[in-house]
Amino acid sequence: MNPYALFSLTAGVVSAVRGVIVSLQDPGKTATRVYLSAILFQSIFTFGEGMMLTSTDPDTAAFWCKIEWTGISVFSFIYLHLALVFPKKRKILDKKIVYLLIYLPGLILIYLSLATNWIVKGVEPTSWAPYYSIFGEGFKIFSVVFGLSLLLILSLYFQIWRTSSKKREKRQAGWMLVSLILPITGGSVTNIILPLMNIYVFPMATIFLMVMTLLITYAMFRYKAIFITPTIAADTIIATMPDALVLLDSEGKIQLVNNALLAMLGYSRDELKNRHLDVLLKNPDKDKKPEIMDLICQNGFRNREITLVSGADREIPVLASASQIRDEEGELVGSLIIAHDIREIKQLESRLLQTSKMTAIGQLAGGVAHELNNPIGVILGFAQSVTNRIKPEDPLYMPLKSIERESLRCKNLIGNLLTFSRVSRTSEEETDINTLLDETMSLIEAQSRVSNIRLIREYAEQLPKIKVNRNQIQQVIVNLINNAMDAISGAGNVTITTNRYPAGKQAGKGTDGKTAENGYLEIKVRDTGAGIRKENLDKIFEPFFTTKEVGKGTGLGLSLCYEIIKKHNGNIQVESEPGKGSTFIILLPIEKNPA
Repeated sequence: MNPYALFSLTAGVVSAVRGVIVSLQDPGKTATRVYLSAILFQSIFTFGEGMMLTSTDPDTAAFWCKIEWTGISVFSFIYLHLALVFPKKRKILDKKIVYLLIYLPGLILIYLSLATNWIVKGVEPTSWAPYYSIFGEGFKIFSVVFGLSLLLILSLYFQIWRTSSKKREKRQAGWMLVSLILPITGGSVTNIILPLMNIYVFPMATIFLMVMTLLITYAMFRYKAIFITPTIAADTIIATMPDALVLLDSEGKIQLVNNALLAMLGYSRDELKNRHLDVLLKNPDKDKKPEIMDLICQNGFRNREITLVSGADREIPVLASASQIRDEEGELVGSLIIAHDIREIKQLESRLLQTSKMTAIGQLAGGVAHELNNPIGVILGFAQSVTNRIKPEDPLYMPLKSIERESLRCKNLIGNLLTFSRVSRTSEEETDINTLLDETMSLIEAQSRVSNIRLIREYAEQLPKIKVNRNQIQQVIVNLINNAMDAISGAGNVTITTNRYPAGKQAGKGTDGKTAENGYLEIKVRDTGAGIRKENLDKIFEPFFTTKEVGKGTGLGLSLCYEIIKKHNGNIQVESEPGKGSTFIILLPIEKNPA
């Protein structure tokens, strides 16, 4: 066989195979159907040229020459269609007349090529092949139309490459530009431009078109912007889904995990691959199989709360669902678990419960305090009246003074209960928090020196003023510092720090996930005391809870601080470890237009 014909036929077969491979990735997608159509007409062109070069008589060669130009007459317009399909947001193809405008020139050229000699006049022998085409009068018009369509295609891809904000789409458009410019330029020179100049060389268009097909196929596979296979879709969904996913084999060994699970638990894929699910589960009884495995082996489960264990041995509550994976014969081959992190939900539930509890206790405290206030007032009044009338030497003087002292103590306790039950934000004023802290600490500096405790100030500068009830905030700070000093045995430090959270930054779980428009002011009271045990951290803001000795604390101080800060739309939270001291953190929102 003529080697030049073999080149053409081989290029056509390679192009056709590549086109079919791409189309099989997603046969229902418009882009792949259009691309396959372009490849088919491209193959008609290469096949026609190959057959022409093997023909032994002029009439047969002329016939295959017309078939060759039939293919090239339309495939450029199909590539124009592909360029319009490429960006998904193009609406131009919604109008049916656009399809007519795209393909009508190609259909006319096909007719002219097959039914007339207007484009291909005939054939003549050459030095490098038995026959080659003699172009007719319309070949120049065909060349202009073909050239304009190619320029339009290139301009469309250039526009996508220049304007697209998506990196993947931008890179693919760049590859499509390169894929079209180089081969089409080379093929046009040998098959169109030189013949127009009456210079006949071996037509390289088929070889260049094969290269173009290879490059376009690479662009489609490499950047995956035109088609999405089921495998690609599944991998993308698994990689980007926000919930954790674990795929197990029939023995409960981990085969696949997604990024969400790795981020939540802090493992790497290699650490979990082929390990049993037990590694992720909290299982107090190490000798028994975890209950979750029994549930999976039965029928799976939905929305069950379980506890996972992270790589750092932290317990993470999740809401999990599991389903079985069975083969065509119904045999269990694996299982799939999807878990949603519910730590934030649990924290919200805990805060809601705390708020409800505080409200109920506040109402109860107010009622009890009102009922006790009158009898205590009567006892105190009579005790003071009698005490004022007897002399200190009288045997009844000390018992009566004791009654007066204890009645005053009860009255103060009742006052705290009433304050706790009706904390308000009256008498607010713009306040420089650093100045307020200095004024507050001046009240207790003498006591701190006696206790050999140093008060350290670490204030941020140029903090905005905030609207607060000065007396209530002072009450909170005094209470926290007194508690800090009580927690220190011997010499120690209490450090008061101020800072600012910028606007838009979430101030942690202490603000229920909210953000203040202008940010928060943060006040920290940190001590070097004994710290708080873990089991007490969730209880310290509850009314009447105290770890102090009987008679040294009522358990209302921190609960009152909690209510005051909450009524200021802020939050108070604590960080502590036994033996490492405690840090109380107050967050107060900055109002609009802060000073």
